[in-house]
Amino acid sequence: MSFFLSPSSSRSRFRRPASLLCASALTAIFGAAFPLGCENIPQVEGPDDSSVCERDEDCAVGEFCEGRKCLAECASCGNTCTKTEECPVGQFCSQAGSCQQLCTPGAEGECPVGMLCNEDGRCAAKSDIEVPVGGAGGKSDEEEEEECIDVQVEFNPVIPNVVLLIDQSGSMTDETEFKLKVDQAITDGTYVADDCPDSPNGSSATTGWDNDTEPDYAWRWNVVRNVLFNPTTGIVKPLEDKVRFGMALYSSIAGFGNPSSPTYPLTCPMLTEVDIAFGNHQAMLNSFPCSTLLQDTPTRESLTAVAEKFATVDLEGPKLIVLATDGEPDTCECSDFDSRNGHVAEVCDPNVAPEVEYEGEMYNTFQYEQIKVALEAGRIHDELGITIEVINVGAASLKGHLDSVAAHGGAVSGASIDGTSPGALVDAFESIIDGVRSCVVDLDGEIAEGKEDTGTITLDGVPLEYNGADGWKVNSPTQIELVGASCEAIKSGDHDIDISFPCESFEPITR
Repeated sequence: MSFFLSPSSSRSRFRRPASLLCASALTAIFGAAFPLGCENIPQVEGPDDSSVCERDEDCAVGEFCEGRKCLAECASCGNTCTKTEECPVGQFCSQAGSCQQLCTPGAEGECPVGMLCNEDGRCAAKSDIEVPVGGAGGKSDEEEEEECIDVQVEFNPVIPNVVLLIDQSGSMTDETEFKLKVDQAITDGTYVADDCPDSPNGSSATTGWDNDTEPDYAWRWNVVRNVLFNPTTGIVKPLEDKVRFGMALYSSIAGFGNPSSPTYPLTCPMLTEVDIAFGNHQAMLNSFPCSTLLQDTPTRESLTAVAEKFATVDLEGPKLIVLATDGEPDTCECSDFDSRNGHVAEVCDPNVAPEVEYEGEMYNTFQYEQIKVALEAGRIHDELGITIEVINVGAASLKGHLDSVAAHGGAVSGASIDGTSPGALVDAFESIIDGVRSCVVDLDGEIAEGKEDTGTITLDGVPLEYNGADGWKVNSPTQIELVGASCEAIKSGDHDIDISFPCESFEPITR
């Protein structure tokens, strides 16, 4: 399932349902929050707090983050926790993992009308049903339903975090086969080339390298730029409020390590970075210049630098690096694996340097660097928890190497993805981002134990089967997940999701 197949295709979004459920149920649209209504029952408003947060550190001193809102913290609150049972009596474990208290257990007047403060320090609906001695008695079903007052409930989707790592080496220009595919896509009407108005006439602004034999619009570099960041047809723009994006362009220039070179010393790898965040489309487009290339391809060193920085950023949700490259890797020490540019032949020239043994096989220095890139992708995935997806925008001969990098990096498909035409690039980026976007929904409250199967979830008005292959499941008391065909459906197009539980089956966290 892709987000965007042509310039005229629909964008992935979710819209408000035509009607809201009664207060005996919770209704929401994926990633949005709405007040739930019961006829003739007043709405209970939360505190007037416009601050938005994702973690406690985003709030002021004396506040904590809950449901993306900053709330006042009690004097004895703040202990680290993973569940409410680990907190002092009268406190609960917040979504951010700290013990908090929103009201004083048993106290009057601290909660909205119709609610009281429970033993965990949260406001909950009163249970006023009385059973007289000697008879069943009690309130009618209609009266009992009215005890479920309106509560605003937030459903927070798990947000993916994606860093785009793009090869800026000189080979990211066009070759005949690639240009033919670009021209054919333009003729077919499936691709509109960007005219790149800031292009420095087809040359590298940094090195002066020039290629006058092919037009700029068909360079792999410019096609990647257009597919990702075109303001009207690109992939990133419609997703910038649903996915956190970052970017790093990588390369280096020959001469590093050679004191006789006029360009010595240089930083290697040379990275142009945009830090990960929501709303990053324009910043990334501004940092991705048309037809401006450097020279070499230090893939391993660049992957390491970007991953180590990414790992230190405290973000909820999965982390993913998408590597797009067209060249075989070289290194900061050996920019071209030969004896030119002042390189030491005994180290860099595969025809001279001694072979290296790996798992019983012998490899020259050039081949061994490809192995090292794959092993580094494996380390990043296993130790840092970052998945590496790979797009091949170069020759078919690269596939074996890039498949190995993708497999070690935990890529979903276990292989690299073809990106050697505009349509293939669109499909490659969309399939990767589509795959990482989550069908998990965090609930602003808890499903009661043993009541999981009492919930009702509909997609576009059609009920989904609990624990069905194409339905939904409960991951925890505070989290549900759509699976199979229902998961694929919500990743593109315009869909309504309604989620409801009987009042006795769900305890919302009130504000």
